[in-house]
Amino acid sequence: MTRAALKPGEIGPESVSVDDGVFRARVRFRRQDGELSRVSATGRTKTLAVRAAREKATSRMTDRSAAATGASPLTPDSTVDELVSEFLNALPHRTGSDKAQSVANKVRTIRKHIVGSALGAMTLRQLTVGAVKRQHAALVAQGKKATARQMVSALREILAFAAEDDLVQGNVAVEFRMKRPPTQMKYVPEVSDVQLLRDAARAYRDRPGRMGPRPTPLLLDGIDIILGTGLRIGEVLGLRWSDLNLDGPTPTLEVLGTVVEGHGLKKHWQPGPKVHKSERTFLIDDGLAATLKRRRTESMGRTTYVFETNSGAPTGPHQWRVQLWKVRDWALSEESEFAKLGEMGAHALRRAVATVVADETDVITAARLLGQRETGVTERHYARRNPKAPDVRSVLTVFADTGPTRDVEL
Repeated sequence: MTRAALKPGEIGPESVSVDDGVFRARVRFRRQDGELSRVSATGRTKTLAVRAAREKATSRMTDRSAAATGASPLTPDSTVDELVSEFLNALPHRTGSDKAQSVANKVRTIRKHIVGSALGAMTLRQLTVGAVKRQHAALVAQGKKATARQMVSALREILAFAAEDDLVQGNVAVEFRMKRPPTQMKYVPEVSDVQLLRDAARAYRDRPGRMGPRPTPLLLDGIDIILGTGLRIGEVLGLRWSDLNLDGPTPTLEVLGTVVEGHGLKKHWQPGPKVHKSERTFLIDDGLAATLKRRRTESMGRTTYVFETNSGAPTGPHQWRVQLWKVRDWALSEESEFAKLGEMGAHALRRAVATVVADETDVITAARLLGQRETGVTERHYARRNPKAPDVRSVLTVFADTGPTRDVEL
């Protein structure tokens, strides 16, 4: 069924989609000069999104350069830097469920690698796929491959913002196709390597002639939780006593937040894990439950977080890593077996967990355990590929030949 043609000054029916809790309404309308156009707008509810889209369409009937607020000075002859300024002003209202750290990383990439660059000085009319390619190639030539991908991703969002105001006819950043870089699996500790880490941490704690206070069990307890759950280090340190059920017949641990810090962000507990929709509940074994009960006894019920500083704030990931670095430096000086291993950290421990789980079950289970939305990330960066094919002999017997016995020809 074809859609009815719109008359000049008429607005068509809206279509609404929702992504991560943010509603987006799109409407077609015909300007007074007869040209057909489209606009879109977002809102916290369907009603607000539709209302904003219709108000935007009404304001565009006669003014082709009006922005979403009806007062933007941008035109297709505006520079990318001017567009970025408008985008950053609108960003707080467009982030939806994005985490503060993700938004801060995006803003830092934009300010450092788009604003003030040759790309930023171009007008929107001049912007081409080739211009995006050159900016991407310049960053890659500096060895900043990840930054180059982040720059293109941010530019795609900026130009999508411009397209809502008819400032660009297409998104050249989307048309630019980035080649997926070849991935090489980083160091994945073996079970014996993990034990060497634990032994080194204990030896460092109990070393002869140790000066100063006895190291806290932060490092060893954090290792136990990562290896028992596969949690990110921020999720480990973001655990609260209210997230644990240690006294029931089956002890459980629930991930409802994480600790973030760095890149201009003050250390704080953030509701929700790093990845949206990765809140999850774990059944934990008796060994890990005993570790957590010990910490609860030591805290005497006076703390909110399982890992808490004297000021009542959650312990940050940097503090955990500092303890790990001290153990490694000491192991190097002692020429221990642990010092000969690859780079051991929270990510390496998560790779060890993912590999063991994927080998014993499947990569889908490993991805769910790690709180990852896509198994591709798990396969490329966490679970080491097992060259042994699964043993499905009992399954494939359904294809056994049930016909007459064939003579073997020599």
